[in-house]
Amino acid sequence: MQERDIAGDLAAMRAEFERAFAEPRRAEREEPESLVAVRIAGAPYAFRIKELTGIAVGRRVVKLPSDVPAMVGLAGVQGRLVPVWSLAALMGIPSTEQQNQWIALCGQADQVGLAFEKIDGYLQVSPASIVPFVAQDTSRELVKELLRADGAVRPILAVPCVIDTIRRQAAAARPAKER
Repeated sequence: MQERDIAGDLAAMRAEFERAFAEPRRAEREEPESLVAVRIAGAPYAFRIKELTGIAVGRRVVKLPSDVPAMVGLAGVQGRLVPVWSLAALMGIPSTEQQNQWIALCGQADQVGLAFEKIDGYLQVSPASIVPFVAQDTSRELVKELLRADGAVRPILAVPCVIDTIRRQAAAARPAKER
């Protein structure tokens, strides 16, 4: 019969127990963030997919008279008329019609279309690769975070901030008696 060193076993178990609490806690598996990488006037940006209700391409946009330069017009999407706004113009960047071929759809009841140039792809990234961002100028006020991946930085558009900017611009353009 083999004799066990109970005191040694207890000391080893105690050391293992204490080491488990001394080590940094292993991060529980983080769910990856799903983003769509886009181009706006040639520059890289991204949207969080959970902030969008869809994406459309090649829709005919009927121009409307407007005092707001960012208002592109109306497009028919899934049987509904959707107001379409140029993301480049909202950020103060000059754009052309060719740079507004794609439309990111946002909102449920009051759906809004956000026009941009093209899609670069679908991204699934670790939440650790997304860092906060504080805008230093008004062209970046629609960006609250940056994606750092593959040695590049891509601003992430905050859709709620985009919608707030659209509301402010639309309200400012209305004649006084309509307000």
